[in-house]
Amino acid sequence: MPSLRVVTYRARPHLSFLGSGMNVDHHFVVDPTKFDFYAMDCYRIAGDNKIAETLANEVIQAYSDFDGQERSPMRLAEARITLSVVRAQEGDLDAAIDHGVRALQGKRKSRQRC
Repeated sequence: MPSLRVVTYRARPHLSFLGSGMNVDHHFVVDPTKFDFYAMDCYRIAGDNKIAETLANEVIQAYSDFDGQERSPMRLAEARITLSVVRAQEGDLDAAIDHGVRALQGKRKSRQRC
């Protein structure tokens, strides 16, 4: 079975057919940034903290404007949770708590529907 890094490397070129005219905000369009977001979760779950952290920082940069405005609060929260998990696994509890608290301070929240 190929490693997660090989799968990511092989999967990314398949996004090139989308071109620049696609509406990347559409739920079923997978743009490169959205790909990084999903890959970030996979690497975090797989325990590859270095790549998970790199992708989390890419996601934060991609969804934050130069003035600090956040364009996708739920994705940013998930990226910050990833950074929190990585810091916790490295033993840096203070940084883990900082990232976790910041992730939970967003305006949008996921809700479980009954």
